[in-house]
Amino acid sequence: MLGAQTLTFEGFAQGTFFAENQFEASHGVRFFAGSNEAFATVSAERVCDGDSMWANAPSGCGALAFATGSANGFDVPAGFTDMFSLHYLSPNGGGWFVVMDGFGGSGNVLASASLTSTGASPCQGGLFCSWREVGVTFSGTAKSVRFWSAYSLSTGEAVFDDITFGRASQTTVPEPSTGVLMLSGIALLGGWACRRRRRPDTP
Repeated sequence: MLGAQTLTFEGFAQGTFFAENQFEASHGVRFFAGSNEAFATVSAERVCDGDSMWANAPSGCGALAFATGSANGFDVPAGFTDMFSLHYLSPNGGGWFVVMDGFGGSGNVLASASLTSTGASPCQGGLFCSWREVGVTFSGTAKSVRFWSAYSLSTGEAVFDDITFGRASQTTVPEPSTGVLMLSGIALLGGWACRRRRRPDTP
């Protein structure tokens, strides 16, 4: 079972298509969209040197896009639990994602969320930059995430970044020896405070 993972899509040239197993070794993810569906998109901001009409990504210069608006997504062979979230930018809006307990976007729906328009007006040097975050929590073990949308490169590009999934951080519980030492220290401090209160005032 995977711990929390975040896909940032950094370090890829504009238009690089992601092979099915490209992220499996590093992040335990494989795309099932097909060889010419999921690809890298790079911001046209000067520091990024790309040509996509968006800016102000939550991390770096790269993001994920799909070549068509049909069902796309990725599998997580090891499975993940607890949560799924992403940042997205969609001037035209219209879509959703589902978290599934089977591979290839099959099986039972564990969670879902809609993806509405993030604004049709550019906001930074003619580039779109009004990113929005959406996330879900769920019970069970997820094996895939599938995207459905009414947008594609022909109708208005939607991009995704900082896709995060997996078990959320848990509060660390002290080991027994650590707990004993902490209690001993508290007891000593308590005794010292009591002795100070009983000590008579001196002239």
